[in-house]
Amino acid sequence: QVNYFRGDPEKEPNHSYFRIPKGHLFPAHWHTSNSYLVILKGKLVVGAENDTKGTALGVGDFAYEAEKWIHCGRCDAEECVAYYSVDGPDSYIDVKDKRP
Repeated sequence: QVNYFRGDPEKEPNHSYFRIPKGHLFPAHWHTSNSYLVILKGKLVVGAENDTKGTALGVGDFAYEAEKWIHCGRCDAEECVAYYSVDGPDSYIDVKDKRP
């Protein structure tokens, strides 16, 4: 569940927060713009295409996701909540559909 609170995600830089249920998996994907993530609740594991084990991010942790960086993630807590900011229009491109 994504809640945008500033900017139009289809046209411009934007800010949002999202809630992720326990066990939810984000398969390998990438974005067309740089994005920034701060964990507000739970533990989100973020990995790269060649590092599916990933790194666990907890409350207060920050992650920078460079444009075109292929990554994946999963929520390893009862619920994960994260603040999310994007430098341009929001995107989510599955590597099965297209590679950068």
